[in-house]
Amino acid sequence: EVHLTARLLRQLEADYQERVPRPKNTNRKGDPELLNCEPARYESKVQLLHAMFDGEVPSGYTIHGRRFRELAECCVGFSLPSSIVAEDKTAMNLGGLSRLDRDQ
Repeated sequence: EVHLTARLLRQLEADYQERVPRPKNTNRKGDPELLNCEPARYESKVQLLHAMFDGEVPSGYTIHGRRFRELAECCVGFSLPSSIVAEDKTAMNLGGLSRLDRDQ
């Protein structure tokens, strides 16, 4: 189980490196952001991608050569302590985002 957890964390880190959030008022440091809503609740993959990228899906490729529009093929759900999560109230119309505070 520890080996699987370590693999999952490495994959989450690699995924984050491919889509680092642009700094904005609610996330000035570009901390990792997670959706608060299950992907199946979106009407389409396009709507899900818009939520993931805060309204605008980048064109082109990630640093690992994947097209941005081809991301979000699966969902990994997990619980986090509220002490490390900051909810982005401005993103509620897109399904909601939470920012992970790397300093906590």
